[in-house]
Amino acid sequence: MQALTNTAAAAGKPWWSETFGVASVCLKLLIAPLVIVDKILSVLVGAAFVSLFGAAFAWYCGLIPDEQVAKFLGELGDRGLAIIQASGVL
Repeated sequence: MQALTNTAAAAGKPWWSETFGVASVCLKLLIAPLVIVDKILSVLVGAAFVSLFGAAFAWYCGLIPDEQVAKFLGELGDRGLAIIQASGVL
């Protein structure tokens, strides 16, 4: 008898009583791709920082010669100067 009463009570709930639950699931489904992209980009930024500090440590320990570092930084400086000159600031 109790099971029949519970079934009748559950069937007696109005349809709008579940709208917030359905809306939250729909919102989670809409935001899920953005969360996945956020996680991937977070890992990539972390890897970039680790590689940057690893390269700096390798240079500090002498594993990367100063000539290579000077050449690379010179190329970066030339490229940055070219971008600034092309923008018309200088």
